[in-house]
Amino acid sequence: MKNFKTFLAISIFFVAGMVSFCTQIDNEPSNFIQSFKHITENDPSRAVVIADSLSRLKEIPFVSGERVLFLYQGEAEHISWKGDFNNWGRGSGTVIGEKINGSNWWYATTTFPLDARFDYKIVIDHTDWIIDPANQNTQLGGAGYNSVLFLPEWENLEPDYTKGSAGITLKPQIIESNVLGKRVSLTLHQTSEFLTESNFGILVVTDGHEYMHSNMGNLSAQADALDIGGEIMPLLIIYVDPRNPDTGENLRADKFIRNPDYIRFIGDEIPSIFNQYFSKTNNVAIMGTSFGGFFATELSYNYPNIYPNAIIQSPAYWPNTAIIDKWKDTSMAAERRIVLTYGTYYDGGEIAEKFGDIINDQQFQNIRIVVNEGHSWGAWRNQLAVCLTHIFSYNQ
Repeated sequence: MKNFKTFLAISIFFVAGMVSFCTQIDNEPSNFIQSFKHITENDPSRAVVIADSLSRLKEIPFVSGERVLFLYQGEAEHISWKGDFNNWGRGSGTVIGEKINGSNWWYATTTFPLDARFDYKIVIDHTDWIIDPANQNTQLGGAGYNSVLFLPEWENLEPDYTKGSAGITLKPQIIESNVLGKRVSLTLHQTSEFLTESNFGILVVTDGHEYMHSNMGNLSAQADALDIGGEIMPLLIIYVDPRNPDTGENLRADKFIRNPDYIRFIGDEIPSIFNQYFSKTNNVAIMGTSFGGFFATELSYNYPNIYPNAIIQSPAYWPNTAIIDKWKDTSMAAERRIVLTYGTYYDGGEIAEKFGDIINDQQFQNIRIVVNEGHSWGAWRNQLAVCLTHIFSYNQ
């Protein structure tokens, strides 16, 4: 309905100065996008009016059903759109712009699944990557902010943040790890209803600085809302920061990929440091994304009694796929809860799907979340409420 209203609004501009484009395409927004290329070739001044109108109405990119019209206004020799949908230019399907004659408008049309969501950027002259200046929707990623494209059937699954009060985030603490021989930064968060005397869960989080960031995972706020709403038990969240606390250097690749010391640090040392909590509950899970998802898979396999549950988001199994085969022979399967998530666009889905089949065959209490998205914090953030509810619901 929103796009149809936009379409009607655009037609008003035509009525004021030219024959209405609406009558030529039978008032169908999808025909609007299909016909745009024809208009640019045969009546470029008219195409400019359409582009200007969409810009004024803040409807760039213009989406109707599965069709998308990208637009950019600026001086350039070459324009393209790169993002999750084409592996940021490394995969197939790069969207290359065409210039509307006699103007500085560029356009491209393409199609995506109706429930898709993507991070993207505009690339000017093959070198300058910018967020879409006409698109107000952005998402913070590991390399900064990206523009976001939503298709009509994408659904926001984040909880209602207005229902609950904030929990308590304790001041970050730097510990000296005996196992690693290094300093590590940890941050603890207790959700709204957390009391050690009651039934509670523990969630240990790799990439903690990003999961707790309000513009990335926003995990604390989501857990608080689910707790106060009675959808999950109270939680103690232990955020483990993979960065060097002195230099800020991110060491995640070195720590997460088959590092036996880091496995022992999370598997043995963290439970020992926080024994006052671990000794009072068996509702414990490890969570991570990408290399952190690889790490969560390996840790939960090696420490099934301490970390029986795992939330594994977009796991990067490609450095060593042997870890997934180990799960064909695991213990306590019926008592363990696993959440596996991945996207259909350049997100390691083929290998993750094999792991999902293995844990399904082993009869874990598992769910698999597969989305038409890419390797993005926007995707992971939107999955968290479902993940937490599966692992920490009261009906365990």
